[in-house]
Amino acid sequence: MAEVISVLVASATPGFGELIQQTLEETGLYKVLLIDSGSEALDCMQSMPFSLAILDSFLPDVTLPQLISEFKKISPAIHLVVIPPNNDPSDPELVQAGVHGFLTKPFYLPDLLDTVSEALHQGSSAETQTPPQFAPLNHTQGLDWLQDVSRAAQHLTRLSLESSAQAALIV
Repeated sequence: MAEVISVLVASATPGFGELIQQTLEETGLYKVLLIDSGSEALDCMQSMPFSLAILDSFLPDVTLPQLISEFKKISPAIHLVVIPPNNDPSDPELVQAGVHGFLTKPFYLPDLLDTVSEALHQGSSAETQTPPQFAPLNHTQGLDWLQDVSRAAQHLTRLSLESSAQAALIV
C-alpha cells in the first residue's frame, strides 16, 4: 500500500480550498490540511512535515513570494504548487522562486491531479518548472479544440470568464 502524502493547502477562499482538499483526499493518496492564512501556514510548516504545499496568491497577510521564501527556509525539499496572481505563471518572482507547478483559477479537476503528481515527481534539486505558454485561442480557428477534453475545458473556461452567454451557447 502506498504511503499517504501530506499536503498543506493555503487559500483564503474557503470553497476553492475545500475543492482542492476534497479532490486530493478522494484519491486516497493524500492527507490534506487546509489553512486560510499565510501566518497559519507558516506555523503548520514549523510543526508538521509536508511533502507538498499548494499556495494561493490571495492570502490576506503575506505575499506569495514571501511565503515561498519562508517555506523554502523551513523545508528546503518541499514541493510547491502555486495559484499565481492574475493567473500569470510567468511572474518573474515566481519563476525564480523554485516553484514545481502552477494552477489557475478556475481549473479542470484532472489538471489538479496531474499538476500535483508532476510536482511531487520532480526532484528536490530539479530546476524550476518552465511556466506553460498558452497560445491565445481565438474564435476564428477551427473547432479542433473540441476533440481534446483538456483544451475544450480551458476554452470553455476562458469563454465563461469573457461572457457566460457564449459559453452557454456552446454547451
